[in-house]
This record gives sequence, structure tokens and C-alpha cells, in this order.
Amino acid sequence: MRKMGSVLFFGTFLVFFMSSTLAATINFSGTLDIVSDAGGAIYSAVPLGTTLSGSIDDVTGDVEITDGTTPTTIVCCSTPGVLTVTNDMMLSADDAALFNMFLGVPMFNAGDLVDGIDLEGDAPTATGGRIEVGLSYLFASDTFSDTGPGNYPFDPTKVLLSLFFIIEENSGGGEIYSSLGQLTAVPLPASLWLFGVSIAALVRLSRRRQLFSN
Repeated sequence: MRKMGSVLFFGTFLVFFMSSTLAATINFSGTLDIVSDAGGAIYSAVPLGTTLSGSIDDVTGDVEITDGTTPTTIVCCSTPGVLTVTNDMMLSADDAALFNMFLGVPMFNAGDLVDGIDLEGDAPTATGGRIEVGLSYLFASDTFSDTGPGNYPFDPTKVLLSLFFIIEENSGGGEIYSSLGQLTAVPLPASLWLFGVSIAALVRLSRRRQLFSN
């Protein structure tokens, strides 16, 4: 989360294979938990607790999102960058309190290190401003050793917290809206699940071949 207070390793070949061939749309859903609203934004006055759902392309950054009434389509991007990997980000007291609130347990303290992945897209608005929508995944600090794109896709069992965020600016670049919500599940590309299934199938096939060869 660049503007909100800071927020499968199978060998080199497979990391490259997954990153280059598993481009997919990630479907997500979650409720608005935190909102800062100065008015005049696309989702201004949408109440806390509202469910927002949509999808994001993990390569192009194209986004679809709706609150059930107002759909927004983002054909990315007005600023470069869809995937951001963070390694050993130090939490402020506010960061720690925010993450603990979402988790419901006091897991983090100011000064703790965490790793993260952001997937986001942004586009100009009809009023001359900019809207940014994305997903953020939080991990323990030993999950990644660098900020390279090979860290994505990731192991979903290692995700500590997954959020969606919306940020909107006016034509002067001032932030007029920001919101955060916890996702109802860890959303991943369908092709990543299929890749996992194929790995499991290969393992079973290998074991069967070993059995018949004995």
C-alpha cells in the first residue's frame, strides 16, 4: 500500500515459468472497514460494512470493482507498476495497530519487520483526478529475501493478512478518499490453483511409476 501508511519456490525454471505463463484474473471480495472521505469521490458516502467485489489482472493491472451499485473499470495504468514486493518493511506504531485490529490479536509491534506484496491498478477519473485500487498481502519478515518479481505467485498458506484498498485523488493530486477492507479469503489466480493441482498430479504419477517399476 504505497500511500496508506506503508503497507513456491520450485527452482529457477519454475519461478520463471509461473511468472511468465500464469497471468490471470484474481477475483476478490471484502467489506469496507476503514474509510477516510473528504467527499466528491466515486465511492464517497458508501457506508462502512458495505461489501465490495471485483477482479484485478495480475499482469496488466486492469481492475473491475463495484459496491453493488456503482461499477468502476480501470484500464491500467496512469503510473507504472502493477506488482510491488516489499522485503523487511519496518512497521510504525500506527501500522502495527492497524494490522492488529484486522487480525484481532496483538501480533505486531512498532519496529517489527514484515514482507508484503501489492497488486494494483490506477487510472484517471472523469473529474481529472486519479483512482487506485489494489490488493495487499502481508507476510512474516522471513518470507522473502529480496524484492524481485520471482516472489510472485506466493504460497497462500504463508499469508498473515490480505486486504483491498481504494485511493482517489482530485485533479490537483490531493487525496480525497481512501479505504481499506479485509478480504473474505486470500484471493489467488485460478491458474495458480490449477498449477498446484498439476504439481500434485505429477507427484502422484511419479509415485505410481516408482511403484510399478519396483
